[in-house]
Amino acid sequence: MPGSYLYITCFKCQKKYLKEGNLNGLPLYKVRNFSMDGITQIICPECQDIILSISQEMLYEIYFQTAVEQFVDKNYAESVFFLTKSRETFIKYIIELLLYEKNSSINIENIWSKGMALSERRLGAFFALFFYRFGEFLDLNKIETNLRNKVMHDSVYPTEEDTTKYAKNILSLFNTVMKKILEEIDLKIIMSFNHGQQKKKIDAYLKTLKDRHIQIQYASDSIISRNTFSKSEEEQNTRREIFSKKYPDKWKELACQANKTGKIIYINEQGAAELKNRVEDNEPKIYQPTQSFEKLVEIISQRKKRFDNHSITLVI
Repeated sequence: MPGSYLYITCFKCQKKYLKEGNLNGLPLYKVRNFSMDGITQIICPECQDIILSISQEMLYEIYFQTAVEQFVDKNYAESVFFLTKSRETFIKYIIELLLYEKNSSINIENIWSKGMALSERRLGAFFALFFYRFGEFLDLNKIETNLRNKVMHDSVYPTEEDTTKYAKNILSLFNTVMKKILEEIDLKIIMSFNHGQQKKKIDAYLKTLKDRHIQIQYASDSIISRNTFSKSEEEQNTRREIFSKKYPDKWKELACQANKTGKIIYINEQGAAELKNRVEDNEPKIYQPTQSFEKLVEIISQRKKRFDNHSITLVI
């Protein structure tokens, strides 16, 4: 089964290379990840440290990114497989999140063990919980499965057009649901749930490793946006983009100062820039939908070209 590609560096060796002034030899390892659980383990070929690369993306995001990578490589059947896994995992994630919001101490694993893991029951629970929480029925067309069934059961090989349509269908579902989740559920609840899910995986993984030097690295490079902005923040983002293109040197200088002081760059109505303290506004947040599927394909294509020429492939 194809997996996604990760690009991992060894911080210990990187520090040594930088100390020696060897800027061109910094180790970057290209790893095909088959685990699909967000945790990838490699052993550095140079120092023999165990490196754990921990993705901060949710599992459905990892599956979706893998699907796009397979699409870029023109492996359309594999892309459909991972798109389906992404959709099913997303539905599971939303069910668990909505249950957690209602009762943070609920034993979710116990619920799945009682037969809820079956896809039909899971789908029914998803629709029911979404309606109960937000008072809206989802469009059944957003859960289209015909292409998946043809590929999995009838050995039909999908075309590029078929796969693109299927991917857009799933991306539309993500956007519809996440708009409600991010705009109407307290962000602290979402972050607490995500952190708890990740911590369980990491703790279980670390128990399997004994008496070895371990580097733990966190990565966050999801291609699926979760951004929410108020109208004022969106206006500032637009002004910053205009300012950074018009005055690139000044922008770099301000960005460095902002990083050092913990402040933000504020652009006033006249287009002048200054540093200000961060202040949380009370305006409602608006979900910024993820980019189009075509744009995500472009992002992955560029990423593969950029890294593939500067990495060593490891087989794990």
